[in-house]
Amino acid sequence: MLFVNGRQIRGVIFDIDGTLVDSFSAFTSVFNQGIGQFDLQPVSQQFLVQSLRRGANLGDLLRRIFPGQTDEWVIEKCKGEILQHFLKIEASEVKPFPGVNELFGNLKQRGTKIGIATGSTTLPEKEW
Repeated sequence: MLFVNGRQIRGVIFDIDGTLVDSFSAFTSVFNQGIGQFDLQPVSQQFLVQSLRRGANLGDLLRRIFPGQTDEWVIEKCKGEILQHFLKIEASEVKPFPGVNELFGNLKQRGTKIGIATGSTTLPEKEW
């Protein structure tokens, strides 16, 4: 059992991206690959991290960096390219942060339930 301030904790819910796994390096790489096909300059990982933490989604990011009057179908095409590239490399390049496996083992040993949440829009059957 796990106790915090004298209270039993029966379960813990974790966000996945940036908390349990480092997906930002892989995402930055495929994002820049995707926008490069449209002759746009690469963006920094810092720009992407800050934007995502403020609640921007992929469409919002693309609208921010594409020139002003870009057709929505171009943004959707780029978005599809980025997502397709990310799905190809996600399982091989996105790894847990150090200590996550040990943390989960410790929580499991104590009988604490573990939940994982994400703001990702990827279909559950495509998640690794």
